[in-house]
Amino acid sequence: MKTELCEHILKRAKDKETTGCELLWRRDESIAMKSAGEGKINSVTHSNRAVVGVRIIKDHRVGISYSEAMDVESLDCMLDEAINNSRFLDSKEYEVIDVGSDSGGINSFGLMNFSELNNDELFAKESEWDNQEALLQKMQEMTLFMESEIRARSALVSSIPYNSVNKVISEFVVANSLGIHRQSRRKFYTAHTGAVLKRSNTIAGFWENHLSRRLRDVDLEYCLKQSLQRANDILDARPIPTGNYQVVFSPETLGTLFDCFSIIFSSKASLEGHNPFKDKLGTSVANQELTISDRPLYPAGLAYSLFDDEGMMRKDMPLIERGILKNFYFNSATARYFKSKNNGFARRSPRGALDVSGQQQYISPGRENNSNLLNDCFYIIKLEGIHAGANPVSGEFSFPAQGYLYNSRGEVTQSVRSVTVAGNFYQMLSQIEAIGNQVERSSTGDFFAPKIRFKGLKIGSDTKN
Repeated sequence: MKTELCEHILKRAKDKETTGCELLWRRDESIAMKSAGEGKINSVTHSNRAVVGVRIIKDHRVGISYSEAMDVESLDCMLDEAINNSRFLDSKEYEVIDVGSDSGGINSFGLMNFSELNNDELFAKESEWDNQEALLQKMQEMTLFMESEIRARSALVSSIPYNSVNKVISEFVVANSLGIHRQSRRKFYTAHTGAVLKRSNTIAGFWENHLSRRLRDVDLEYCLKQSLQRANDILDARPIPTGNYQVVFSPETLGTLFDCFSIIFSSKASLEGHNPFKDKLGTSVANQELTISDRPLYPAGLAYSLFDDEGMMRKDMPLIERGILKNFYFNSATARYFKSKNNGFARRSPRGALDVSGQQQYISPGRENNSNLLNDCFYIIKLEGIHAGANPVSGEFSFPAQGYLYNSRGEVTQSVRSVTVAGNFYQMLSQIEAIGNQVERSSTGDFFAPKIRFKGLKIGSDTKN
């Protein structure tokens, strides 16, 4: 978004006697190359969308509006609508625009005094793909390669419904009336493939993806091996008897669980009264071997971020340290409400209200050799019905699951499906039996954890002991 347009809105907001104004601009550009098992590219889509949102404070009330048009007249209408919207909302004295410039010279409404900051150092430069035609050709080759390899590697392939290679670029600008003007860019590529196998009357499918900042680092072989192996294993999968099992979750499923119950780290949920851990700061909430932090500055993560959606500079932050709850995620409003320190985890879209959210969670390694962790356990690789099967307040959950049963020697004895895993997430945090010594990355690139073995989780099926 052009600096002069930011300045225009901020100046006009001042003229309208608002006590604070914040702008968020986001542009998402993507190219998606897809095939569907016919040996050809079925679709190439290119989208490029931008939206700008404004949050104003007037008479202790918050007003929000947005625009997808970037002309001055549309932006003026957006600001007027935000001011008008504020008249109908309750007063929130704790919500103000108070993330100020750290450049040393703060002007009221920051006119012509923006504090510039970029995070382009991890925006991977790839000169070989500067040419759009060459890029599209390479994406086509990768997409059709996955499709042909799926078919060539198994005689059981029934269909190959979806293969894709995508490029995504996101740009983000936050500016406010205290002089903040920060901008970032993020780019990643993703490959996605899946195989549907059929043996007699049994059909099984599995889909896998891999993300990377650079096209050359996208691991097609990983996608192919995982999708074919998992689908083939599911063909032979059957339920296991109902009972209590030691359970290890894959990085993807463990990340899904923590995301489902992320309310425990939310200061906004505490403010609204439904965070079950709201009164537990400084107390033990998990096994003493468990340490979790949020590392927005961890460069290996694809969600690396220097600042939050209010422009607050980020720092790595402990959440749970040796079982003790250390921090909540705060934005400027919740920090003011609780008389705490804003730690830079504001989350807001240009269209939405101010919230909080984590960025890149990292579970520290333990002392157990990873190779021993799967001994005599059920290893879960897929969960279904997330959110529908969970109660974030009570911690109770029940999800359909797929995975592998391991014996005491760490050997797979059976692939498993048509079972349900159930338990209480908050109790589960204290029921940790062992934590592995090697950290693994989820396929989405924003969750990092070693293998963790939990005891006493209920696995249910129609099969009797």
